[in-house]
Amino acid sequence: MSATRELRTLIRASADCTPVEDAAEQHPARDLERLAYYDPVTGLPNRILFHDRLVQSIKRSRRYGRSLAVLFLDLDGFKRVNDTMGHGVGDRVLAEVGRRVAGVLRATDTVSRLGGDEFAVLLPDVTPDDAAKVASKIIAAVRAPLALGDESLAISTSVGIAISPQDAASPEELLHLADGAMYEVKASGRDDYRFHSPEVQAQALALLRREQELRRALAEDQLVLHYQPLFDLRTGQVRTVEALLRWNHPRLGLLNPGRFLPLAEHARLIPPLGQWVMTRAFRCAQAWRAAGDPAVRMAVNMAPEEFELPNTADRVAALLIETGFLPSLVEIEITETTAMANPEKTAETLADLWALGIRVAIDDFGTGYSSLSYLQRFPLSTLKMDRSFIRCLIEDPGARTLVSTMVGMAHCMNLEVVAEGVETRAQLEFLINGGCDLVQGFLTGRPMPEPQLRAFLKTGRSCVPRRTPGALPPAQVAGTGRTGRISLPYSKHLPRRLAGGGCDSAGSRRRPSGIGRRTCPASPRSESGVRRSQFVMAGPRSLFHRGR
Repeated sequence: MSATRELRTLIRASADCTPVEDAAEQHPARDLERLAYYDPVTGLPNRILFHDRLVQSIKRSRRYGRSLAVLFLDLDGFKRVNDTMGHGVGDRVLAEVGRRVAGVLRATDTVSRLGGDEFAVLLPDVTPDDAAKVASKIIAAVRAPLALGDESLAISTSVGIAISPQDAASPEELLHLADGAMYEVKASGRDDYRFHSPEVQAQALALLRREQELRRALAEDQLVLHYQPLFDLRTGQVRTVEALLRWNHPRLGLLNPGRFLPLAEHARLIPPLGQWVMTRAFRCAQAWRAAGDPAVRMAVNMAPEEFELPNTADRVAALLIETGFLPSLVEIEITETTAMANPEKTAETLADLWALGIRVAIDDFGTGYSSLSYLQRFPLSTLKMDRSFIRCLIEDPGARTLVSTMVGMAHCMNLEVVAEGVETRAQLEFLINGGCDLVQGFLTGRPMPEPQLRAFLKTGRSCVPRRTPGALPPAQVAGTGRTGRISLPYSKHLPRRLAGGGCDSAGSRRRPSGIGRRTCPASPRSESGVRRSQFVMAGPRSLFHRGR
C-alpha cells in the first residue's frame, strides 16, 4: 500500500471516530457566513454577496472580452399583498418568487433578493438576446398562479436590463441603469422587460429632478387648493365644496393633479400630500365659519395609500381637533377600487369615521368593480356618478338608463347622489328631472381659489334652478338628512356607546333614545391620544342639518 493510500485510510478512520457535536455547535462559522451573505426569507444571496459576485464577473468579462447582463426585478403591487394578507403571506410569496426565478437560471447565474420586493439577477457570458430570453422566462414563471391554501394569488414582475461593458462597467452603475429601465416598465404598464437606453437614463434623471421639485414644493408651500362647488338641486344653493390640489410650479405655472400625482405616487409622497390637503382645507373652512361666511361642507379626496394606513380615523380626528373644524361638515371621498381592496378593513375604517360624524362618499362610482352586497353594508352617505356617464347623457339612451338606475338604486340604499362633470344645460335638466340630489361641473362652477370662492358664496348666486314641484322628486329618503347607516354585519366595529347606547352625565350606560346628539365623557382614548368625546356625536338627522 502506497503512503498516499495509507494516509487517506487514516483520515477516513479518524473521521469515523470523531464525536458528533450538537447541531448548534457543528459549524458556527458557516452559520455566521449564511447570516452575513444570504437573505433569511428566501435563502438567496443578499445584496453583499451579489455585489461581490458581480465584481468578479465584471473582471472575468474584461479579461476574456465577453458581455454580462444584470436584471433588476420588482414585483408589481406587492405592497397590497402585505397590507391585505399580512407579512407572513408576503414572505411566502417572496420565497416562492425566488424559487421560480432560480428555476429558470443556469448554475453559473445568480439571483439575489436585494430587499423588500426587489430581486437582481446576474447572467455572465450572455448576449443581449440571451438576456431578453431569460427575462421572458422569469416573467412567465412569476406570472403563474401561486397557491395559498384554498386560494390562489396572481402576481407579476417588471424587469429592467443593463449590459456590461456596453452600458456601464461598474457594479453600482449597472444596477442603477437596470433599476431605471425597470421603472420605465412600471410606467408603461408593468409585467414586461426593457433594456437600458440613453433615452431611458435621461428620463430617469428627469424623473428624479421632478421628484426633488415636488418634495421642495411640499416643504416650500408651493401647493395650493382650489375649491369646486356642489349645488343642491332641492335648494339651488351651494351645499358642499370639494378641495382640489394644485401645484403652483415656479417654471411651469399652475399644474393640475394629473401632471404630478403619478410622480407623487412613485416618490411615495401621497400620504404627506393628503395630510397637507386635509389640514389646509379644514383650516380654511374653519376660518370661513369664524368670519361668518355661509356654512358649507368640505369634501376631501383620500387616496388608497392614505386610506389603507392604520388608524385612519384617529389621524383625521387629530386634524379636526387641531384645526377646530366640525366633523359634521367633513365628507371624505374614496374610490370604488379603494373601498373593495379589503372590504372588512374598509368597513371598520368607515365605521370609525361615521362614529366621528364624518360623511363618506364613493367617488367615480360605476367605473370600478364594487359588490353591491358590500356597498349596502358600508356606512356611506353619498355616491358620486363618474363623469363618463354624464358626458354622453343626452346622446346615448343607454347612458340615460344607467344614470336613472344608479339614482334609483342609491336612493333605495338611503344614499345621496352627485353627478360629476355636468357641462351642459341639457344634462342639468335631465338630472333635475331624474331626481339627482347634487351636481358638480364646469357648468355650475369651475374650481376656483379661496378668495374667489368666498366671494362666490357671499353673493348667494345660484346658476342651478330649484327643483320645481312638477319635476320628478328624488326618493323619499333624499330629504331626511342621512349621512349613512350601519348594517348589522359591521355594527361590531362601532364604539359601544353608538352601537348600544350613549352615556348620561355621570358617564354611566343608558339605553339609546332615538337619533340625536350624545356625548360620552368617559370615552376611552384612542391610539393617537385623541378622546373621541372631544367631538359631539350626532345621529344622521342632526349631522345633516348642522352641515347646512
